[in-house]
Amino acid sequence: MRYLFSILFAVLLTLSGCGANNETVEEPVQDETTEEAQEEAEGVEETHATIVLSEEDPENILSEDTISFEKGQTLMEVMDEHYDITTAYEGAFISGINGIEADDETSSYWLYTINGEEALVGAAEYEIEHGDLIHFHYASIE
Repeated sequence: MRYLFSILFAVLLTLSGCGANNETVEEPVQDETTEEAQEEAEGVEETHATIVLSEEDPENILSEDTISFEKGQTLMEVMDEHYDITTAYEGAFISGINGIEADDETSSYWLYTINGEEALVGAAEYEIEHGDLIHFHYASIE
């Protein structure tokens, strides 16, 4: 062990004597917490979408809200943050929004479109995107 320290000491002495200029250059010290916060902030991109709720007649608008969300969130996560929702099938299906619940007797359920197109996946699978127009429509399915 002494031998290792002796070699290390000799190398350090040699390196310190090789420079023509003996000025010490100090590296700038960065605040790690500030750097971590900045990295987290850069990774979080706030975006907006419009959520419309209507009942029976699609023109009967119950609410229309522009909501903000973080990039990468699913529609289910966004709905859960901004509305009072109930789910079915282990959280994969929205069965109620703001007190209006699905009704098996009348075959009335919440359906939704994304930018005017019928949704091809459930709300738990759809990753909401900036500028989306999501229209939830409570209607009878015949």
